[in-house]
Amino acid sequence: MGDLLKKMGDFETMTLGEIFKPGSEHGKRYVVEDLPSRALKRLGEIERDDETEIVRLRCGGRPRLYGFLREHVFHVVWWDAEHEVYPSKKRNT
Repeated sequence: MGDLLKKMGDFETMTLGEIFKPGSEHGKRYVVEDLPSRALKRLGEIERDDETEIVRLRCGGRPRLYGFLREHVFHVVWWDAEHEVYPSKKRNT
């Protein structure tokens, strides 16, 4: 938990432009309709499937935090400790 709080403190010192800069390891924006089917189903269950964009913050090696950005406020939807919500495609395989 301490690592997560430290990472949140680090994000607090950054601008949205720094966090979500193309190619940044810190944050990414995803079009909701492009999410894996399991994630789309879950958004429907929590009545958030009308959203158009979801963002994620990288909180270490695997952990990710997903949510919706409203102005400068990040609204948490999922804690993904094992990087399973939107897994990366393996490179060079």
